[in-house]
Amino acid sequence: MYVGSLRAPPGVDLVAILNASSPYLARYGGHAGAAGCSIEEAKMQEACQTLQLNTGELHHEIVSPFLRIDSVLDPGKITLDTIREIESLRPF
Repeated sequence: MYVGSLRAPPGVDLVAILNASSPYLARYGGHAGAAGCSIEEAKMQEACQTLQLNTGELHHEIVSPFLRIDSVLDPGKITLDTIREIESLRPF
């Protein structure tokens, strides 16, 4: 059994993709932006082909990498405590 965790950029509906591929999935669930699935080893090739077909029509602009900046931090204001706080957020 193979188990996967999926994430998608805005505009991609993972549940719709997984629904269309459901005959080859042992289990799946989640929401548009994040989901998970399990695939039996015997169905892996068919599942991969179907998932590729169901994602093949996505527009390049939707799946292109993007960067969202939440805020800007002045490097002069970084302290050891700041670094410790960031490290406590692992994994990132």
